[in-house]
Amino acid sequence: MQDLSTTRSFKGFSGSRFVGIGLAAGLTLTATVGTAAGQSEAPSAARLEAQAKPNRQVDLLRGRSAEVVLAKYEHELLNDERAAVGSIAPRIAASHWLNGDPVKKFEPGKVYLVDFWATWCGPCIAAMPKLTSLQEEHKDDGLVVVAVNIFEKEDGDRRVDKVTRFVEDRDDMEYVVAIDAGATEKTWMDAERRNSIPTALLVDKTGRVAWVGNGHDPQMKTEVESLLREPGPGVDPLGAEDRAWLDTFVRVTSSGRVKESTEIGAALARERFADNPDALGSIASTITGLVRPMRIQRLLAEQTAERAVEVTNERDAAALATLARVKHMNMDTASAISLMERAIDIADDADQLADMKKTLAELRG
Repeated sequence: MQDLSTTRSFKGFSGSRFVGIGLAAGLTLTATVGTAAGQSEAPSAARLEAQAKPNRQVDLLRGRSAEVVLAKYEHELLNDERAAVGSIAPRIAASHWLNGDPVKKFEPGKVYLVDFWATWCGPCIAAMPKLTSLQEEHKDDGLVVVAVNIFEKEDGDRRVDKVTRFVEDRDDMEYVVAIDAGATEKTWMDAERRNSIPTALLVDKTGRVAWVGNGHDPQMKTEVESLLREPGPGVDPLGAEDRAWLDTFVRVTSSGRVKESTEIGAALARERFADNPDALGSIASTITGLVRPMRIQRLLAEQTAERAVEVTNERDAAALATLARVKHMNMDTASAISLMERAIDIADDADQLADMKKTLAELRG
């Protein structure tokens, strides 16, 4: 991940684990979030603040699923991204998934073939055996074929029943099938100015759209195999889509939009980043770098930092140090000192160790 400022470095996605610096420094974000200096909170943010209790288990999503919340803010992703060649591939927004596990994000290191089709489309049906053949041939090489159903005449349950029966009756659709919820057609097909099917797009190992064509194009197999041969090292392990979400969280936070950034951060921590200590640490560090974070933001920082420590079985120095800084921000100095001492005991990076010792000295005052 790129440095979020000149004074704090979180490099967990580019080699070393995320590290923070002393208490006096922090992220250089453009907004001062809080109520000082005559600032006024928006009513929605104020209501969230009022609901926040000194309980780190408070539900920051207020009963909603992480997927629903992220869908609400999907337009924020890199200024409303579109699936043009070379751009980050947007999420596949499906109402239903068939024939395998849902593809909720494009995992780094894998290649995705996204095919748009309809039950009434003869050329789409004719291409299905080719897609199945490709999936079978390269399933162990990291290829994932996803067929997205669009352009059906029926809506709602009638459409779902029709597509489900169609897929169940065929023996040449041995790949994941999604029924578009509406947004996927716009973000994928419209971006390429395509209104005909079949249309196929390839997403490379970095999560970017690499090729557009259709299932009958003889170049498709060549392109798939070329993308599969591309080396994995150097690829952002977070993946392009998750990277875009993390960058969006930082941008929305820096703009002072407390309610929105808290909801995005909480949803990412619950679903996309639930088992990624580096990403969780980046969320927490973004908040500790604010000049005056609101209580609801401090709660989010504590939840994400504690989750990072849990995921790493309390044996990761960077995660422990991040939680120590969060505890200090939340005025729990005793816990902050204890956590930083534990981090120092297991730190194996010289620069990281020096930084932690400096922070510990500041904590002890």
